[in-house]
Amino acid sequence: MAQIELYESMQDSLDEVANRRMLALMAESGGRGAQHYIAQRTHTDPKTIERGRKELHQEMELPEPGRVRLEGSGRKSIASHHPEVFDCIHQIVDDHTYGNPMKPLSWTTLSTEKIAQILEEEFGLPVINIIGKAQLYLM
Repeated sequence: MAQIELYESMQDSLDEVANRRMLALMAESGGRGAQHYIAQRTHTDPKTIERGRKELHQEMELPEPGRVRLEGSGRKSIASHHPEVFDCIHQIVDDHTYGNPMKPLSWTTLSTEKIAQILEEEFGLPVINIIGKAQLYLM
């Protein structure tokens, strides 16, 4: 399908909504079995294409103009699920923190990967490295 090549060339410039809608348009124009075929070729969940179809036909609530997701959508912060995460991070980095305690700038010798690993192993918090980085910057 030439549409697949067109989609692949544009995919990086599409936001989530435009991506879903483009996939839905391709599926609708392809006829029977197209949704499954497109999902396989683009490595997309068929539910994503179905959601795009519902958005196209306005069968579901759309985000406000200028927004990609509905209010409250997206990944919740780890602190909302595990409020103790900041205390745990402080315990981990306390022995590895350097700098003048009288100045706001300090640093640690631990990588974010290592901090995330310790959070998971010692405290049982399911943290991936990218979340660990985000939490460190918030401290």
